[in-house]
Amino acid sequence: MIWKIKEAYTAFLIFTGTWLENDKYIFISSKDTGSQFGVPLYSLIKKKNLETVSNHRTMIEHKKYFLEIPAFEYLDEVNDEFISIINGKDLTSALFEGSPMAQNVLCNQNILYLVKVKLK
Repeated sequence: MIWKIKEAYTAFLIFTGTWLENDKYIFISSKDTGSQFGVPLYSLIKKKNLETVSNHRTMIEHKKYFLEIPAFEYLDEVNDEFISIINGKDLTSALFEGSPMAQNVLCNQNILYLVKVKLK
């Protein structure tokens, strides 16, 4: 099912079906159809008061791992973690200079890595 939500002026957002939620947060991915292929947009909403924590194109962790976090695809309800899957080549590109993870990641698109995020 695809929803179209009218966005300012000429663009539309398409809900692509990634809707993840735990007790505290809702994560939604969508696409802005204003460009030829659709630009991915992500929203993180705090459930307690429906406060939008962020609307973003990328999520960056810049204090410990220096990583552009890939879009969440799954939710581990037992451990309360949002999970992304990314191959080694893309993960290597998502790491910023000084990332302690760089020495442990193989730049190989046939190797998959799980990125687990627990939001406070």
